[in-house]
Amino acid sequence: MSRRGGRLATSPRLLAIVAIAMATVPSAHAAPGDADRSREREALFQQGVERAAAGDWGEAVERFREVVKIRSSPKALYTLGEAEEHAGQLVAARQSYLAALGAARTAGSRDVIDLATEALRRIDPRLPRISVRLDDRVSAAQANDARASIDGHSVALDSPIVVDPGDHEVRVEASQTPPFVRKVKLMEGQSIDVVVAALEPPPSTLPPPSKPNPEPVEASHHPSVLVPLVIGASGLALGVTGIILRVGGQSDYDTAAAQCPGSACSNGAVAAAGNDGRNRLILGTGLMAAGGVVLTGAGVYWLLSGGLATPVQAGTAVDGTGARLVLRGAF
Repeated sequence: MSRRGGRLATSPRLLAIVAIAMATVPSAHAAPGDADRSREREALFQQGVERAAAGDWGEAVERFREVVKIRSSPKALYTLGEAEEHAGQLVAARQSYLAALGAARTAGSRDVIDLATEALRRIDPRLPRISVRLDDRVSAAQANDARASIDGHSVALDSPIVVDPGDHEVRVEASQTPPFVRKVKLMEGQSIDVVVAALEPPPSTLPPPSKPNPEPVEASHHPSVLVPLVIGASGLALGVTGIILRVGGQSDYDTAAAQCPGSACSNGAVAAAGNDGRNRLILGTGLMAAGGVVLTGAGVYWLLSGGLATPVQAGTAVDGTGARLVLRGAF
């Protein structure tokens, strides 16, 4: 239904609702004892049609549900599903369509069978789904004791649960551990895996939390490797330079020493080359020692800054691929 030029234009879907629902109006030949209920049902139906025509689908749903309570039928159930779908209550609409399909098959109502089958084909891809899983860090005892719920309703683990678009609260509890609570918001057709990991129970000396905290927990600190990496690279460069100088200086010194046995050398050029080689040998040795000290300092700095700490994933890690998300947390 849409507004055009200040006037309401009735959609084909609304026409389908009215046409099918009109067939649910009870016959004038109803038993006398049912006359009052039949009139009430007819009045509720008319009110539902009026609210749907005005675009007030929430109120229309309430009226059609009352109609079904008084007397259900395949067409009344299908009409209710149409109204619920317009109101954004996709899970309830799917249930109404399924009920309409089952009743229509029993009654042999071919038209409702076709309509309900098409409605289910249309609505299933629109339904968001939430799966709650426990990862390998959860002990067998905790896994057997774990209880999951979505919006306060118990759900099975490792099973996709259809929900309406919008905000939802996922909760997982196990004995002697703080509860896991995660708030999520889903769009139509979106699927979310909520993966829960176990943590150690809190110390017995600490009082239990007064209420679950739905806010994301900060993940463990990860030390920066940039500073020790730069220091270590400098030490490595010094060491490599020292090795090169030491190898070259040793070679030149040995060559000069071989040509000038004893402490005196009559060849000035050979003596100068030997002295230069010795100086490079000494310098290279010093650079190698300095590089080793710098490398050791980089390692000590990294260790003192928490380099050996094992991070515990207690925050929210979100991995989005298309319409599918994975939320990780701990309880």
